[in-house]
Amino acid sequence: MNQQELDKFTLLIENYNYDNNETITPQSLHKELWGGLSVLKTAANKEALLDGWKYSSAFSAAESTHQTNVSHFKKLEPELWEQSFALYFWMCIYH
Repeated sequence: MNQQELDKFTLLIENYNYDNNETITPQSLHKELWGGLSVLKTAANKEALLDGWKYSSAFSAAESTHQTNVSHFKKLEPELWEQSFALYFWMCIYH
């Protein structure tokens, strides 16, 4: 992931909220955010990208909570850990 891609992802995060979307679900969060989250999780330059990124702490919290690839939320099936990761990340920012 390069800085331009991270900036585009940051803009997506900033606009994916209840001010701009009437309904937000774990499924919609996964659809909108997982691509960027997944790329960031495996980026060779992840540490450099996270350094100073405004959502670094939310990403780190989601990552540390989902180390075993299991859903953090009881109402989501364990195999849906990607949805859980996206939901947890988003809730760290907006709740």
